[in-house]
Amino acid sequence: MTARSAIQLVCFDLGGVVVRICPDLPAALANVDVPVDVDWASLLSEQEQARRVVRDVETGRIDMPTVCRAVGPLLNVTAEQVMEAVDHWILEVYPGIGELIDALRANGITTCCLSNTNAHHWAQMMADPQYRNVLDKLDHRFASHLLGLVKPEAAIFEHVEQTLNLPGEAIAYFDDTPGHITAARQRGWCGHAIDPDNDPPAQIITALRKYGVDI
Repeated sequence: MTARSAIQLVCFDLGGVVVRICPDLPAALANVDVPVDVDWASLLSEQEQARRVVRDVETGRIDMPTVCRAVGPLLNVTAEQVMEAVDHWILEVYPGIGELIDALRANGITTCCLSNTNAHHWAQMMADPQYRNVLDKLDHRFASHLLGLVKPEAAIFEHVEQTLNLPGEAIAYFDDTPGHITAARQRGWCGHAIDPDNDPPAQIITALRKYGVDI
């Protein structure tokens, strides 16, 4: 870390930043040859049931089979088809992200993830060396289903600050969801939006150099 950088922690979202994922449930269904003609974002905004089950699985209140049984009818597909899509939601680790984390740690910068996720996908990543090897490089891992807190609520960002005893301005944060970046910036974090389709590790390196991190 250079003398002019105040960054002490680099915090990554997982999906769209560290690992490539399907952007939403219809895309995941299409990935397993179950096409649906539904705007998922509109469905979430209109259907309280859909919003509730997503929040509940991400905060660890319900399990994935319960989600699949609840969401399937909203998309006119079976619970089994939803589960198959969920199983194929995570696609790969972004090339270069592991090396980036190694370089940050070699420069004395702490790293962590802060992810809205669920027990099912977390277990998948922990069981697969492709993902586990990268997650094991991080100094800290903050997952919504383990904390019972979700982004963009202020409490989850505050939890990271208090756990690591850091002010917001010492944290560089990378996420592919604009609302999460807005929430992080409201806490004083150095939030940077990532385009998941345009080499996230390269975007992160460019942003960190602007923050004065020598990498």
